[in-house]
Amino acid sequence: MAINADKLDRWMADVEASVEQFNAWFIDYAPRAYQNERSAAAEAVTAALDLLDDFRDLSSKALAEHPLV
Repeated sequence: MAINADKLDRWMADVEASVEQFNAWFIDYAPRAYQNERSAAAEAVTAALDLLDDFRDLSSKALAEHPLV
């Protein structure tokens, strides 16, 4: 049973703070290779979102034109 699943307003601030804390830690302490790969992955995801109109265009044509997505 999900006790607080319907009470998003009670825990969203904690989730956001946790993500921010992890991101800050990662930037400060992760090995450079991991940081570089994370940046490359973030850029690839952003490009995919742009190419596929935020995943609203998941047609076979769009995927065939952009197979790396």
